[in-house]
Amino acid sequence: MLSRCRRSLSSTLQHDSWLLLEASYPRAAATHIASSSSTTFRRWRTGKASKSFAQNQKQKTQVAFGGRPKHGFGDAFLTERLPNTKSNGPGKSNAGRAPRKPPPNPDPYGKALSFPPNWSISRALESRVGVWSHLPHVHRRLVAFGVPDADIEPILDAFVRQIEQEQLLQDPDIAEKYDIERLAIDRDELAKGRALDEAMTQLLYTWAADPATSPTLPSTVRRESLAQMANLAKTADLSYPAEWFPVARAMRRKVIMHVGPTNSGKTHNALRALAAARCGVYAGPLRLLAHEIWERLNKGQIVPLGETPDADARPDENTNFDLEPKSAGAGAATAATVAVTKDGHAKYARACNLRTGEEIRIVEDFAELTSCTVEMLELDAQPDVAVIDEIQMIADPERGPAWTHAVLGLPAKELHLCGEETAVPVVEAILRDTGDELIVNRYERLSPLSVEESSLDGDWGLVRKGDCVVTFSRTGIFNIKREIEEATGLRCAVAYGKLPPEIRSEQAALFNDPNSEYDVMIGSDAIGMGLNLKIKRVVFETLRKFDGTRERWLSLSQIKQIAGRAGRYGLHAEAGGTVTTLTPTDLPMLHKALATPAPAVPCAILDVGGARLEALSHALPANASMEAHLQVPTYISRRQRPFGVVRHARLPQIAEFLDTRGTDLTLAEKMTLAYAPVAWQDQLTMEVLGEFCRMYRNTVLVDLFKALEKAPFVETLEGVEERAAALASSGVAAATAGGDAGEGKVVVEAQGEEVTDARELQIIETLHKVLVLYLWLGNRAPAAYHQTEQAFALKTRVERALDVGLQSMSWRRAAKAKGKARVPLPPSVVASAVAATGAGPGTEAGKIQWTRLRAKSGDDEKRELAVKRARVLAERQIEMDSEAEVYSY
Repeated sequence: MLSRCRRSLSSTLQHDSWLLLEASYPRAAATHIASSSSTTFRRWRTGKASKSFAQNQKQKTQVAFGGRPKHGFGDAFLTERLPNTKSNGPGKSNAGRAPRKPPPNPDPYGKALSFPPNWSISRALESRVGVWSHLPHVHRRLVAFGVPDADIEPILDAFVRQIEQEQLLQDPDIAEKYDIERLAIDRDELAKGRALDEAMTQLLYTWAADPATSPTLPSTVRRESLAQMANLAKTADLSYPAEWFPVARAMRRKVIMHVGPTNSGKTHNALRALAAARCGVYAGPLRLLAHEIWERLNKGQIVPLGETPDADARPDENTNFDLEPKSAGAGAATAATVAVTKDGHAKYARACNLRTGEEIRIVEDFAELTSCTVEMLELDAQPDVAVIDEIQMIADPERGPAWTHAVLGLPAKELHLCGEETAVPVVEAILRDTGDELIVNRYERLSPLSVEESSLDGDWGLVRKGDCVVTFSRTGIFNIKREIEEATGLRCAVAYGKLPPEIRSEQAALFNDPNSEYDVMIGSDAIGMGLNLKIKRVVFETLRKFDGTRERWLSLSQIKQIAGRAGRYGLHAEAGGTVTTLTPTDLPMLHKALATPAPAVPCAILDVGGARLEALSHALPANASMEAHLQVPTYISRRQRPFGVVRHARLPQIAEFLDTRGTDLTLAEKMTLAYAPVAWQDQLTMEVLGEFCRMYRNTVLVDLFKALEKAPFVETLEGVEERAAALASSGVAAATAGGDAGEGKVVVEAQGEEVTDARELQIIETLHKVLVLYLWLGNRAPAAYHQTEQAFALKTRVERALDVGLQSMSWRRAAKAKGKARVPLPPSVVASAVAATGAGPGTEAGKIQWTRLRAKSGDDEKRELAVKRARVLAERQIEMDSEAEVYSY
């Protein structure tokens, strides 16, 4: 009966709704919920639904839902609530309602919300274990991890009994033996139900692996079940990650941290040390940053540490990295202080290769310098100097492992870590175990940042030149762009996450160019990293962001990083920058956020990979789903402070796709897809990825253009290119005849056809993501994803189409707003239109000569692909046979 009630609950309660149960709710009451006759569940056999649990408001036993159930964990177990938030009552949800406006005086950056001070982790676990043990998703998870259905009830009963009788958590010897305090990074973590769920499951597996547990269980529990749980816990143990890297442990590295706020010059000393090194590597979070370092090192634009540039050397202001105090701006620069020069010098030029997820550029086969994204960092190399940028991303739930593994395992003699002050405590804790030397260099902001006395009071007409408006949705960006252009006549550039980095860089260049007539930047939090922007004032449209589940307040680090983009040192005649908000209600919170020190990052994220992943798969059932594989590190892996584990934001979508459309793929191939740059929420992308998998499964060779037929990608791109060609032909004619507006400008009809619209723009943005995914997979399986040259060519076409589409959108709208019948286009728009037709300028002077790792062409390519295909098929068969042999035991 109980298992059926669990299944019924699973169809009505959300996966994490247990967090909304009252803190004092006893285990017996939780059982009563599942069996109470006053609660009507969905019918299991017919599939028809009667009155649901959530709608039954007259139950004798009610579950107190204290917030918005659709938000999952939220503020479930908090003893205090944010001001002006109201409960919807038992079982009520806000699903389908319009988002509520922010309360007038919320204070998310004030007092931390947590359990009472006298509550320990043990007390928190003890008070919730009864409810937790009866939750349907806990039962499903244990089955997925390999615990037989018949053994789950007695195991959980014994586990709960020992905790409730204070035989487990209250025993000092056992608490020390199990290291209970490790189960949460800090007490505030316990306010998050997901952390509590993870801690419960980890404790269960630690308890099951203890030899002393077996005698306490009923004789009906199979000892093989405990052995399987113990084996899985041992295999998934991440307690000593420093031992994974013996080469790094065999040396005592010198680790130098360069920390400070945005616009503090914290990166340049590290880059100069890299330029002076015999061999070295730069690793950053974005391919644009890696590309910039690659280009500057090859051109000799970074002055090596200890060198003095020529007296006439000019500093380069167009860099995405912080400028040094004395090298920012021509007026302040001297020959002795210029760190990054505009023209470069041959004597400083170094051969440097580029490695990103999508592209590998080889300047020299044995070049001693490499610029890469962090995920592409080779941990078996032994550079003299390594620079790891944006070290605070070590706590990123998905990408953090790349930074953690670099800090733990890169065997560099001198390791430079650049980023925010918030990362210092975590790095200090990591290096206490490794025995490396740590030096912390702190930098101050080079120009003042102040909050304006008033907001825009909701009036976009108050936006002025040099402003950057920050919002957090693609739709919102284009709506605000339209409103500002209609209200002020100013043209707006845009930058947001889905826009390709290359186009974000182009839009930034337009905004920075005083002659481009693009006076305002509208962007998302994508402006906080990797873009060189000459912003005078940052305007927050809101301080809240939808995170895929609910609207939440921006973190202190996010606010500080975005606001810090204003007033970049040396880029404006006036010293300093300002920041404000659109609405008056957000302004006090902005004041408080900028005045409050950002908390230290909570942990360094670890992941299971390589040999550990293979061993983990053998400890799970042979038919284990991908969801089970991806959940093991989170729910079972034992780790010590200051480490956490990776969390996949789109785990349900990833697991469902790989389990349904990734059939017949090996575990390694599935894990490659799980970590690929896939827009899992985008239906068009998923259709194309499904076609990739089908082709790979059937023939190994993945035909890019056949896969693209799954969506209207090519026809949309060609339509944009045709309209760009018409604009380009007008540009050529105007340049020849002098144009109606004089000075070679092109004049177009205000009511004419747009080069692109918002719908087409979204389609070709998705096409760009698909091409990047194909190139990423091509770097890892070149025999299968063999059309990388064609993909690069198509990617270039897409970027040109996006460029001209974005640039041309503003001009007709501005003409219509001003009542003009015709509008002149600036040369930049015409140049983009010409480039989109393939008639752009030729090879640039001084272009770096490099080769791309790629498959051969013609008959040689066909023969080589046939051989590679046969080899891949043979290797996959050997791997599958090996897995089958292991599972046969």
